[in-house]
Amino acid sequence: IAVVNLGGRRTNDLVWRDVHVVKSGLRRLVFRCAAPDERKFFVQIDGKERIPVVVPASAEGFVETSLPVSISAGVHNVRLSNAETAMPDIDFMRLVACDE
Repeated sequence: IAVVNLGGRRTNDLVWRDVHVVKSGLRRLVFRCAAPDERKFFVQIDGKERIPVVVPASAEGFVETSLPVSISAGVHNVRLSNAETAMPDIDFMRLVACDE
C-alpha cells in the first residue's frame, strides 16, 4: 500500500517521525516510488535543507531511488514535500548503511 496524491501544496506532505539513528555517519535514504512521468520531491531532515530527489517515469511499477545523507545519532523527522507539483507515489522509506 503506497501513499498517493501527494504534493501540489505546502501541507500535502509525508513525514516519518521518530526515525532512530544509532550511530552518526553517512547513510542512504532509500525510497520506493512510482510515477507516470518524471516527478520530484524534496527531503528535509529535522526541518533543515531541502534536498531534491528526482524520480523517473515508472510505467512498469515501483522503482527505488536513494539519497546519501550525513546524519547524527538520535531521533529525527524526515519530511517529503513538493508544494509546486505532484509527487510520485511513495511505498516506503528505509535508512541503510552506504555499503548496503
